Amino acid sequence: MLSHAKQLLLVTALFALAAPAQAGMFGDLPDVIICSVGKLKAAVYIDEVREDGTAFYKPLGNRPVQLEVGPDRVVRKENLPSCNDVTLDELRKQGRAFDLVK
Repeated sequence: MLSHAKQLLLVTALFALAAPAQAGMFGDLPDVIICSVGKLKAAVYIDEVREDGTAFYKPLGNRPVQLEVGPDRVVRKENLPSCNDVTLDELRKQGRAFDLVK
């Protein structure tokens, strides 16, 4: 089984080869968000966007962690205080939200 770092590298490479140039896979929503969990950092990638604009992000592998980003562009995940109630714009400014393809 690949480590999480290798999985992220593989996913990044596949999207770079396959996706057309644009802001992100789903418009202006970031493809990846980085949150801290204690001393560890967790990368979550965009998984689903609903018609109302709510987006869901999940980590690589079968982990149950899932972030929700509302139509107001605010991240919600109470047990991840580094990202909870933070806007996507602020995460981008901090270098913790980015696109795989530009």
